[in-house]
Amino acid sequence: MDISINNIASFCRDVDSIQSAQALCQFACESVVDSLHLEDYVIYLRDSDNYLVQVAAHGKKLCPDEGIVSPLRLAEGQGIVGSAARKVSNQLVSDTSQASNYIVDDEHRLSELAVPIRFQGEAIGVMDSEHPEANFFKQEHEWFMESISSIIAPRISQSLKSPDNPKNEIHPTSITTSENYEHECVHARLERSQFYFHLNGIIKSYHKPQQWNESFLSQCKILDATANNPLARITYLKSLINDTVKQMKDHKKTSIWADLLAHRYIHDKVPQTQLADYYNMGFSTFRRHQSQALEHLISQLWLREESL
Repeated sequence: MDISINNIASFCRDVDSIQSAQALCQFACESVVDSLHLEDYVIYLRDSDNYLVQVAAHGKKLCPDEGIVSPLRLAEGQGIVGSAARKVSNQLVSDTSQASNYIVDDEHRLSELAVPIRFQGEAIGVMDSEHPEANFFKQEHEWFMESISSIIAPRISQSLKSPDNPKNEIHPTSITTSENYEHECVHARLERSQFYFHLNGIIKSYHKPQQWNESFLSQCKILDATANNPLARITYLKSLINDTVKQMKDHKKTSIWADLLAHRYIHDKVPQTQLADYYNMGFSTFRRHQSQALEHLISQLWLREESL
């Protein structure tokens, strides 16, 4: 697993532009998944009745059009997540088939790691991940999740106490996804975190520009030459993405990443498992290369954005 202090430093730098608790949770969710290459991740916060409700997710639990699918609402002590909140300690279950308090959410998985979001000695929420393999989670997973938890905890607490949230309420239907995340990040000039977040979504929906965030496109300095023409912005951004991928292809270090991006998103839409087999990689190794390829592509475009 390739994680380092740089991942934490990058998260600290990017998270400051996000204000609402649920937007913080969704950004944290995506960041942890990208860094640890997880396939399932959910964050719970306490609501006004002290129940734990799902407010951010990645994987099958998150529907792009509807938010979190059938969000769970758990009492303190209920399930592995509830136990993490009650005990204010990590709960690592290596084989959920042997755990009497395991609660099936979207599907049964064999490993679960729940890490409380601690603030002033109490659990104000829980970060939870499951994996289909038994004995999947290691010390590195705990360390990284704990680190992210400690960063967002005071920010979440401050957000929930702000005048914009006078009742200190969290609702399971009030979900922040990539569709409405934009409302948390409206500035005269794009922040790095906004740029990475939205461009990542654009690349993954390369052939569905109707899903692209128009507000984000209108703020991009690299698209200023398109004179506020929506179709021209889409066409020009696609050309920038293609040109950058071609440049990656010309360098030995990034050539395989260029091929991967082309097959996965730009020219084709090849499933991850099929591409992993094609490149003779284990699935986790492929996911790591996929994340690195996206990171490199977006970072190159960000350098252009930042220079303007």
